Amino acid sequence: MSLRILFFVFFFSGFLNAQINISQEKSIDSILSRFSGEKTPGCVLSVLKDGNVIYAKGYGSANLDYDIPLTPQSVFPVFSLSEQFTAACISILVAEGKLNLKDNLRKYLPELPDFGDTLRVLHLLNHTSGLRDYLGLMDLTGSDINAYYDADFALRIVFTSKGLNCKPGTEYISSASDYLLLGELVKRVSSKALPEFARLNIFEPLGMTNTFFNEDCHQVVKDRACGYKRMSSGSFEMFGVNDDAFGDHGLFTCTADLSKWDENFKTKKVGGEPMHKILTGSGTMNSNGNGAGAVNWNTAETLSGMKTMHIHGQSTGYRTTYYRFPDSGLSIIFLCNRDDALPGTASLEIASLLTPARFKQVNSTAKYKPALKTLQSYTGNYRMNRSGITLEMVLRTDTLKMKGGLGGQEHELLPVAHRSFIRADAAQLQLMFMQDNRNRNLLVVMNDGNKAVFYREELPSGGTVELTSYAGTYYCPEWNVSYFIKEENGNLMARLPNGDTGKLKMGARDEWNVQMDNLQFIRNPEGKITGFMLSSKGKVANIRFNKN
Repeated sequence: MSLRILFFVFFFSGFLNAQINISQEKSIDSILSRFSGEKTPGCVLSVLKDGNVIYAKGYGSANLDYDIPLTPQSVFPVFSLSEQFTAACISILVAEGKLNLKDNLRKYLPELPDFGDTLRVLHLLNHTSGLRDYLGLMDLTGSDINAYYDADFALRIVFTSKGLNCKPGTEYISSASDYLLLGELVKRVSSKALPEFARLNIFEPLGMTNTFFNEDCHQVVKDRACGYKRMSSGSFEMFGVNDDAFGDHGLFTCTADLSKWDENFKTKKVGGEPMHKILTGSGTMNSNGNGAGAVNWNTAETLSGMKTMHIHGQSTGYRTTYYRFPDSGLSIIFLCNRDDALPGTASLEIASLLTPARFKQVNSTAKYKPALKTLQSYTGNYRMNRSGITLEMVLRTDTLKMKGGLGGQEHELLPVAHRSFIRADAAQLQLMFMQDNRNRNLLVVMNDGNKAVFYREELPSGGTVELTSYAGTYYCPEWNVSYFIKEENGNLMARLPNGDTGKLKMGARDEWNVQMDNLQFIRNPEGKITGFMLSSKGKVANIRFNKN
């Protein structure tokens, strides 16, 4: 062990004894026990109270080849967490008067198509632009998102798209295209690329010496934590970053540096009050550009009843979670170099441990029992908006079960509160049955802090579906790709533009789902199918395919 690591361990050991009692430290170690040891990748945890570090420790290995331990200085790619720093750069330009949140994007990005509605800077910050997700478009057109690409390649995809998912300012849809464009906007307005601007205006002033936006995925990164995926055999396979795009992702950092960033929410040393208002939502959110609001955070009350602000980042080999609990001043940062980690769940457990008076931990053995009629009202088929991802709720005697996945397995759901359930075999999966302002039934699913919304769909009843009428070749002129559908042994089978194949499942009338694609077929006045509108993965919508 190096002298630097030894110094850090001894320094924090003394510091922690004054902040975290022995019982709490043992409980945290128990929560993260499966990550302990040199032979497994794991996580680095930092806990802060009112901006001050009260606990910091690494669990597991940063590199399995050499048994290098994880420490608070271990450097990770943090993916979507990068967006908060892109937003911070934008807020600095706003404070300097070089940019206005109400500005039309085409003022700075004339390459962006005129979609007929004004796209503003705030629409990008709040993910209400309606821009199609460029990663989803790459997959649709057959590009390998795991192969090398740079920011210019990604920008060309956004600038080529001829349609939107929705009218700007009307709906929240997380899209990587939004923050990719914000990264480019920093360059156009400041004449400095995002990595340099962030370094000069955020990282250096805060002493974040191990934090940077990646411009070269082949560069040597000191103290890098390698990413690992657990295979079905139980062994680990290494994965890493293989692109040079940034804005929506691309940030490398460590928990020691993120602790300095968390402290800045208290001191406001960088960005001052203007940045604080934009990043925390203490301003007013108005998607038409009149004001500012919280950006990049998921803000909600968990099933525990405690208000949270959290951000998650993930990719093959990595998981990142940053939780802030405004009511208690508690912050929890997890950086993990394995993609089977559940840092969101662990964050809530640790928050419950450290703030028991405020935090009512979800108890899977709760005695709450809904009426049978209530359970029956939850049954049916639910589909994630703009995707082919579906779930079915079924009632077995007096037990509600979730049916989904490629194997169609059924999973028991445990009621924990009014309209709220957790999955019996995976407590990090939380489900809430709700209605929107148009009285549509929906299901909100929180999986380790990541949120997805499913709408109940009414399936057609009776009648015979003529499968051969859907068969054929469908061509998309916008992206020059084709979809092939054929009838085979009483089923509809599809070959997707990315080369994948799958079985189509019936949804509502003339609506079929395959993998994560949703196809809404179009008929002419004579009832003949002429094409379909494709939506995919919840982030790409309204793409027209014509039947040849």
